[in-house]
Amino acid sequence: MRLAAAPAAPVTESPVDLQGAHVLVVEPNARAAQVLVAILEAQGCVTRVASHHRAAIESARRAARSGEPFDAAVLDLTALGDTPGAVGEPLGVKTVVLTSLRAHAPAASSVHDVVATLVKPVRERQLVAAATTAVARAREAEPRLRLGSG
Repeated sequence: MRLAAAPAAPVTESPVDLQGAHVLVVEPNARAAQVLVAILEAQGCVTRVASHHRAAIESARRAARSGEPFDAAVLDLTALGDTPGAVGEPLGVKTVVLTSLRAHAPAASSVHDVVATLVKPVRERQLVAAATTAVARAREAEPRLRLGSG
């Protein structure tokens, strides 16, 4: 997998400020997760990483219970395991789906609250634009669905 390294200066043409947005990165590849986090944090996001879907669900629940739910998630389809179409429990946040193969892009439709599907290698501008859209939609949908509450 190739992802471009984050540049020194953040992209500034986004209509929504990502500063302080809480984003969950669900990526089984540690190096790819580091690159995604670097790009998002350069935009001012607060990130947390989960290596697989189950860990992401637990992280989303803890965040919701703490009163600081995620605004968005960036989810690599490979984090779902062997069957990308069998997503199971939703994360409860607007989601940007990453996939290695264009042929897997339709499987992203089974993921709940998908805002965008990006085919790897993902460019920084694509990721920032998709994350911006996800955060904007989450803010428009206030109050957010909060996993683990109620």
